Amino acid sequence: MGLDIDTTSWRPYEHLSDSTVVGTLLVSRPLAATGLGRSVELLAWLPPGIEEGASLPVLYMHDGDNLFDEPASHTGEWSVDETLVSMGRRAIVIGIPNAGDRRMHEYCPWPNHFTSDVAGDIYARFVVEQVVPFVEGTLPARADRSHRGVMGSSLGGLISLYCFFTHPQTFGFVGSMSTAAWWTPRLWSFLEEVDPPPGRIYLDVGTDEMPMDPVMSGAYVEAFHRLRAWCLDAGYGTDLFARLEPGATHIEVAWARRLPEALAFLLPAG
Repeated sequence: MGLDIDTTSWRPYEHLSDSTVVGTLLVSRPLAATGLGRSVELLAWLPPGIEEGASLPVLYMHDGDNLFDEPASHTGEWSVDETLVSMGRRAIVIGIPNAGDRRMHEYCPWPNHFTSDVAGDIYARFVVEQVVPFVEGTLPARADRSHRGVMGSSLGGLISLYCFFTHPQTFGFVGSMSTAAWWTPRLWSFLEEVDPPPGRIYLDVGTDEMPMDPVMSGAYVEAFHRLRAWCLDAGYGTDLFARLEPGATHIEVAWARRLPEALAFLLPAG
């Protein structure tokens, strides 16, 4: 594989017959996720044409199985690989697969409307204390916060914001699509308690996130406006990009559609 890649830690992704992957996709050796009771095989996408000795920004993304390959996804892919290639942006993207039935528990750090059995803080520390050092020790990754970001959608967006605000020494930018901010009232008191770190924040939501449940769709939109207002009050100003998409629903194709704009804003230039 060449470059600064530890081939004892990464292997090539096994393409399905109808795979849609563009570029280089690798799979990590299993990482034992301390405190979560599972092991994780990360996905790493690398752009074409990396020069020897180069080091690139890294974006850590949740729901990793839905990012790169349509047939391996849940209800469609984000087309992260195609998007970055078409944009000509050079970055490594790390896909962290979710925990399946335990996804809700790992992606929420506080008791919520549905359960008090949560592991969001443990998951965030797994990303910061295990995933980031592993990636930076085995791939050509930039090792400074201004070149590290975290991103996800729905509850993945919620845990992304939590990672950004609780680990400011690690992440310098965050993308949160269709954030399930209404999921837990604790988010709002948490935001009042944090010291807002410097960095870029991307937020978005569709006006019709849940077409069969107008009340829930309204909750997504209301929470989006509240998050946007908090970010502006916290002084993010031009470091905030907040997009409301009319008619958009809660599905990967919508997040893929908004991804180019998000990545253009978030990723460091160059």
